[in-house]
Amino acid sequence: MNRNKDTILVIDDEIGPRESLRMMFKDTHEVLLAASGQEGSDILRTHAVDIVILDLKMPDADGIETLKMIRSIDTELPVFILSGYGTIDTARAAMHLGAIEFLSKPFDVDEMRALVLAAISRHKKEKNLRHLNEKVSSLNKMLHDRVEHLENLAAVGQLSADLIDEISNPLTVIQGYTDLLKEELSGSGKKEQGAQQRYFQLIEEEIERCQKFIESIVHFARPHRMFQKVDIPLLLRKSIIFLSASDIAGRIKFIEEIEQDFLIVQGDPDLLHQVFTTILLNAVQATHGIGTISIGVRKVEGKIEVECADTGDCFSDADFSSLFSSNLPFTGTRSATGLSVVKKIVEMHNGSISGAQSSGKTIFIIKFPACDERED
Repeated sequence: MNRNKDTILVIDDEIGPRESLRMMFKDTHEVLLAASGQEGSDILRTHAVDIVILDLKMPDADGIETLKMIRSIDTELPVFILSGYGTIDTARAAMHLGAIEFLSKPFDVDEMRALVLAAISRHKKEKNLRHLNEKVSSLNKMLHDRVEHLENLAAVGQLSADLIDEISNPLTVIQGYTDLLKEELSGSGKKEQGAQQRYFQLIEEEIERCQKFIESIVHFARPHRMFQKVDIPLLLRKSIIFLSASDIAGRIKFIEEIEQDFLIVQGDPDLLHQVFTTILLNAVQATHGIGTISIGVRKVEGKIEVECADTGDCFSDADFSSLFSSNLPFTGTRSATGLSVVKKIVEMHNGSISGAQSSGKTIFIIKFPACDERED
């Protein structure tokens, strides 16, 4: 079976409708045929199927009995009921068992094709969303377990609270994407399918990064880590795309001023990604969906210098004087959540971070030792 194509299972005791549907979809889909409910159920147990088109009137197990067998195998699979006749009671029974369409023979070819394509697309999105929800639930459980462990480690001190704040940033973005997807699946969203698939991909990547980050919490302060070459412009663009692709960023304009020479550092790519995502998310939240965020990367005197400037709310004087400290209350409209952990990660990479406020802009400057172009 070619799993590059979606699979349609047609269950009908009459060869005419079976072959008609096979001819209709054979160029674009994998089409499996069954002449009885039992044969269809057997196929369903051994093949991955994306939709079932089921005849209502068959000599052995009729459509309703077959639908019950299908639901014992897969409770979520989309099923179309096809019949030359039908009653309201039959239709109600089919809908009660989760049939999503009740179509009459002879069917309209264009209508059938459109309904099948829409049903498969929706089923895939719902399946992806269930998968993501499972991963988020697993992530939350992992986080809860790690927090409990950290709270029992007196030596960790304030590190536990810092890390929890830091993890909350990408989880906030994940929740935003999940809400958008739920809205679109309910029919009220207006994004195209490509954008929806991009949401799924971004959420998957961010969940995976959170999992890696949580797993490393207990060993966060370990002095020796396995560093590798990290392309700073590539990592930054990944963070920018992650935020700008969503309504979370509103109408914010991202301006990139990135040199194209050898802008490589030795470091942990997941932790560095956390640094840039936190800084950018801080800027996004401060601009309230409108304004400008400028990101510059350059090589200066043997260091890779990253500058992020935004036109959003400024920090209060009290907050700015202790910008990278832990667990201090925020007195202004802009939060410094996560910045203390950013500082720890930057310093772990032998780098430095500083902040400035000038002419209505908030600016963060991060510096890392550049990786020698000749190093392996």
